Amino acid sequence: METTHENAAWGGGNDSLKSQCTDNYSIYSEDTRETMDVEGQIATGEILVTRITSHNPTRLTKRFELDQEGQLVKHLGGQLVSGTAEQINISDLNDLSMKLASLASAQAMTYGIAADHPSAPVVTDAAHQEGDGCITRTRRYFGYRRAPGIMMLDHDAKSAEYEPKELIAALRSVAPSLANVSLLWRASASSGIVTTADGQELNGLCGQRLYLLVSDAALIPEAGQALVNLCWAKGLGRIDVGAAGQALERTLFDATVWQPERLDLAAGPALGSGLGRQVPEPFVDGDSAARFDLRLLIAEADQGVISKATAARKQAREAKTEALACARQTWLDEQAPKLAEKRQITVEVARDTLERAAARYRLDMDFVLSAHGGADVTVRELLENRERWHGQRFADPLEPEYRDDDRIAWANLRSGGQLSITIQKLPGINIEFFPVERATQR
Repeated sequence: METTHENAAWGGGNDSLKSQCTDNYSIYSEDTRETMDVEGQIATGEILVTRITSHNPTRLTKRFELDQEGQLVKHLGGQLVSGTAEQINISDLNDLSMKLASLASAQAMTYGIAADHPSAPVVTDAAHQEGDGCITRTRRYFGYRRAPGIMMLDHDAKSAEYEPKELIAALRSVAPSLANVSLLWRASASSGIVTTADGQELNGLCGQRLYLLVSDAALIPEAGQALVNLCWAKGLGRIDVGAAGQALERTLFDATVWQPERLDLAAGPALGSGLGRQVPEPFVDGDSAARFDLRLLIAEADQGVISKATAARKQAREAKTEALACARQTWLDEQAPKLAEKRQITVEVARDTLERAAARYRLDMDFVLSAHGGADVTVRELLENRERWHGQRFADPLEPEYRDDDRIAWANLRSGGQLSITIQKLPGINIEFFPVERATQR
């Protein structure tokens, strides 16, 4: 749970808590709350989101190009180093659609805002200095207001083959409160890459986004967890097998996106020579101005739903027991000799180190992490240089090649809490560094 920070509307204060990227709550200072009437209804207020414009790098979106063999190659967008965060008003879903469509390749949206900073320079944690007038894209500054806002749902096509209307129907089937919810549909920015010469489809509709106007944005994280449980209870959950034999929970929608500082990279991708993009036009299903009360969704994920969801998760995990064990052994057989050679330790010790990481989410001193930018660093080196590495981004410790993304994990190395690394694709799980007492802080 977040704590308040002086002169900031949303939590901060305790850095160990900032790392919990899937935290279900936010704390708000009284002067930033929308007034509420005696019946507890949220007063009507304007809808604010944040438009981020990056100065460094000059592109946030992904880039696609064809290699010499004519195969589609994807390059990740840049990581925001410096830019401007500007609050903008959204009147309804049609207005949101137009504003998303107008984003340039150096721009993105967040659906939380930085209170008392309607427009401000945004920098990294490492570059930030107190009193410099800048903010960081962290929950020290960003939070969901107790006021109307935008809830984004991110659907990965790997989960099932849904046409847009089918995906909307699946969402509506999850809970009675969603039966008539109004929403905006858009294709993901990575979808619809084609060759300009003959219009050959190269990746299809590989992701879809749904956007809801909600009456109380502060409830978004809790409502997101409710939606996940409702999906599992309705049979719309599954277990994917990670490269290291991890059981990865998946449902209709990505459970890691309901963070107020999370970037929605909605701008179209940068395209190399010979490539174009063809996707269905965005559309609004329902009343463009209607605001959904998330309390209805939260109330439907009652104890009975949670019990069904828990049982469904257990059953899905048990069905993958053999596949998980096989993947774990294959990973250990491949990675243990590499770690042993790199760290000059025995294969047995390397195997124990990797087994502890994969099975118990605990990283030993000799475990090697891949930092953003390509540097290899051991847990020991991180803990001996905490100020340098706190807040830095890393590849997935267990699957460094995952999506070719060396920014998917975040290191929390501040004293006063559990030292750990948080991975976006593992909601609610922090991988701990162990044993901490063997390292000397510098």
